[in-house]
Amino acid sequence: MNPIYFIQLNVLVVFFLVFFGCNNNTNYLHDFDKNNWNFKDTVAFKFNIPDSSETKHITFFLRNTLEYPYQNIFLMTTISHKGSIVQNDTAEYMIADKFGKWLGRGFGENRDNYFIFNEKMSFENSGEYVITIGHGMRKNPLVGINKIGLKIQ
Repeated sequence: MNPIYFIQLNVLVVFFLVFFGCNNNTNYLHDFDKNNWNFKDTVAFKFNIPDSSETKHITFFLRNTLEYPYQNIFLMTTISHKGSIVQNDTAEYMIADKFGKWLGRGFGENRDNYFIFNEKMSFENSGEYVITIGHGMRKNPLVGINKIGLKIQ
């Protein structure tokens, strides 16, 4: 077996164990066709808040390829409950430093990034919520985006 393939396989297994491990976390993952994210294509994740008295830690996961042309990404998010918008936000996350060195982890063509969206998110009501995520970059389609995920703890 090729040693690079073996290392990549081990990294992938560790990723899935950490990101989708057995705990009280809620995890979602969306794959993009051909590593392209169209500006009009938003990603929606539905999740349940059983107890509105507990705050939640919300993290985004982003996997990009080496084709991604920018140092950063702007994510535009909307959180809604029963059809009403609870929160709109636009956040910028760095993917590479000013010298072009990737900040995420990974081997080969992919880099994995984890971004904190809100460390202590309060929800006024219990029930089903929807978070919609779009990108705010000028290039369309946005090349080099492989996956986006959401983790709620």
